[in-house]
Amino acid sequence: MRSWSGAAICCALFALAPLASAQPVSSPPSTPAAAAAADSAQGPPRLRLHVTCTDTDLDYDYLKRELSWVDWVRDRADADVRVLLTLRRTGSGGDEGTFYVTRPHGGGPAADTLRVFASATDSDDAKRQLVARTLRALLARDLAERPEGPRLNVQLAAPPSSATPAAATRDPWDHWVYKLGTNGYVNGEQSYGSASVRSSLTASRVTERHKLGASLSQNYNQSRYEFEDGSTYSTFTRSWNGRGLFTRALSPRWSAGTSLNVSSSSWSNIHLSYGVGPAVEFDVFPYLESSSRSLTFGYQLYVSHAAYEELTLYGKTTETLLRDEFDASLALRKPWGSLDLSGSYSHYLHDVSKYRLSSYVSADLKLWRGFSLEGHVWAARTRDQLALRRGDATDTEVITRQHQLASGYQYNGSFGISYRFGSIFDNVVNQRLENTLGGL
Repeated sequence: MRSWSGAAICCALFALAPLASAQPVSSPPSTPAAAAAADSAQGPPRLRLHVTCTDTDLDYDYLKRELSWVDWVRDRADADVRVLLTLRRTGSGGDEGTFYVTRPHGGGPAADTLRVFASATDSDDAKRQLVARTLRALLARDLAERPEGPRLNVQLAAPPSSATPAAATRDPWDHWVYKLGTNGYVNGEQSYGSASVRSSLTASRVTERHKLGASLSQNYNQSRYEFEDGSTYSTFTRSWNGRGLFTRALSPRWSAGTSLNVSSSSWSNIHLSYGVGPAVEFDVFPYLESSSRSLTFGYQLYVSHAAYEELTLYGKTTETLLRDEFDASLALRKPWGSLDLSGSYSHYLHDVSKYRLSSYVSADLKLWRGFSLEGHVWAARTRDQLALRRGDATDTEVITRQHQLASGYQYNGSFGISYRFGSIFDNVVNQRLENTLGGL
């Protein structure tokens, strides 16, 4: 029997697709979602909802099950209610979620904003429940004036019988948060093996006006290579870094602070380096709006002392350096996507030819119906590698990247585009055999 080619099979599948989507004889809906769909088919159109979140891990499948009485649409242009959820890390390690709601066709306030908070100890399930509850509360206003309004029922759970009246909040830790952590990674096969260990300790205190913190971290990486003649070659890099930070709010747009750093790195030829420097920053928009937009300009003057493991390219074993840096950054979080632009310029004051110029662009854009563009590019012009070892690196050291090498530039980036078309609805959740066969 003659076998079909892959192209023929694909054509057959596309030809059968309309037949597969034909509706069978109707039967009573067996799930709440199916009942809601049947109700929508027999009555007026349901409320159309589109949700965009800056966190790619948002559990949309869970939300579609919990809010099955709306029509989820793939493109915001088709939505009656558009929700943008942005996330910011709080001082205690939790999350602040800000819901920006717009209603292009009326049916409620043209724009709405609501903030909620999740604790650092909340589970992923608790966080997704919080998102679902908040969406229900936001959509109640829209449903009240629709045909579904008479069936709307808003409830507030009663407090536990043992609950006491609310009192002024007292924080026995006075906003201080501590975190200890360590993690390891191993990877290998017969002729190759690697292992790494990272540990960290942080302490921070964050209030509306001040930010104070300190951190200490260490990294160790080791790799082993075995060649055909039975010989082996091993590499390792180790580093540790300590940092202190203090910032103070001067006004809704101005901030000032200072940082203290101490570090060591075998890869960078740094036996011990320490430095301190004040900084100032101005935000064109008030800092309270930073979850949706910010445009900042910053300046830092930094003095440091370094002791090197080996003689540097410039004949130094130790030196004291004075450096300044200028930064500019734009961040936007909007219903059409997110955009980040930043650039910095720094140089050493004893020799302005020793400088670094870098720029960064990151975008996740919904340009038009169904068409998305995402990617990032970072690039730097490097003329400030004062810690480079004197002498040539061996071929093995170059291949295994055991030491930092001279380079006039650095870059990394990614790029992707996608286009989706077809049904505007996105209500159905079906995870059957995904663990076995994978998803579409």
